[in-house]
Amino acid sequence: MAARYWDGAPVDLPVPSTQMHFGSRVRAYLKQMYKECADQLAAAELPIVLQFGETQWWYFPNDSGMPFYDDATKADFVGRFARPMHRFFANTDSPADNLQTADFLRDRIWEYCSEVIEYVRRYHPSAVFECLWPLDANQGKPAPNAGFRRLNMHVNLPEQWKTSSYGVKYFRAEGFDYDVRQKNAVLMKQTMRFPLGLDRPGEECMYLAGIFGTADPPYLQAYSMWKQTDIGSLCFWAFDQFCLSSRPVPLTALTGRVPQSAIYHKPRAVRAEPVVIAVAFAPPADGALNRFPCNSRGLNG
Repeated sequence: MAARYWDGAPVDLPVPSTQMHFGSRVRAYLKQMYKECADQLAAAELPIVLQFGETQWWYFPNDSGMPFYDDATKADFVGRFARPMHRFFANTDSPADNLQTADFLRDRIWEYCSEVIEYVRRYHPSAVFECLWPLDANQGKPAPNAGFRRLNMHVNLPEQWKTSSYGVKYFRAEGFDYDVRQKNAVLMKQTMRFPLGLDRPGEECMYLAGIFGTADPPYLQAYSMWKQTDIGSLCFWAFDQFCLSSRPVPLTALTGRVPQSAIYHKPRAVRAEPVVIAVAFAPPADGALNRFPCNSRGLNG
C-alpha cells in the first residue's frame, strides 16, 4: 500500500508513517474507513462532514525521482496508455515535460475521492465532503522563483476540487510553513485567498491557521486578515496543541486585545505542590530488577 519512489523505495516519513498510493487496495481500505467514520457521526446524531485530508501525492523526491512509481500505479498507466510512465525527477519539473503522465497522476486522486464519495453516500446520502489543501507544501516558493513546485501544483490539484459541483463542497487551505514558521503575512494572505482564486464562492472557502510550534504563532494576524475577506470559515490547528500549551480561553485574537507576545500557560497539574518522596529506592546490583537483559548495555546505571 506504500507509495514508492522511482528506485522502488517506500515513501517513509519521519512522523513516523508511510505515504500511500491511490491503487485499488488503498481505495478499498479507505472507503471502508470513511464509511465507518460516517457511521459513528450518524450514531452520535451529528452532521456527517468528512475531509480528504492531505490526500495528495507526496511532495518531495529522493535521489532517484518523485514518489509516483508504486507497482499498481505503473501497471494502471501501462494498461491505459501502453507505455511506461514518464520519470519526473523533482517537484519543480514542469508537468508539460510529459502532460499525459502528469494528468494521469492528478486524475488518479480524483478517481479515489469519487469512489469514496459514491460509496459513503450509498449509506449516508446527506454526507458532505471537503478537501484540505496545503499551499506551502505544494508551492514551495511563489512563482516565478526557481523553487516554485510546478509539478506539485498540477498533480495535486484535481480539476474537480475547484468547484463544489462534483461533491467536494468545501475547500480548506493551509500553509503552516508560511504562518507558524516563516510568519510571512504576504504568504499567509496568499494561502487564505487561494480557494477564492479557484472561483469558489466565499462560503465554500476555509482557512486553517496554525496555533502550535514556536512562540508567537501569528493567529492574531490570521484572524485580522480573515475578517477582511468573505471567506466562510477560519479555524485553528490543532486542538491537541491548543490543550498542550494551555492557551487562555477565549483566545486574545478573538477578544480584540492585542498581546505583546504569546503567553504559554503551564498545565494546572504542574502548579500543584511537588510530591515528597519519603523513601528513596534503588535496586541492589544483584537484585531481580537487574536481570533485565538490556542491563548488559548499562541501562541500569
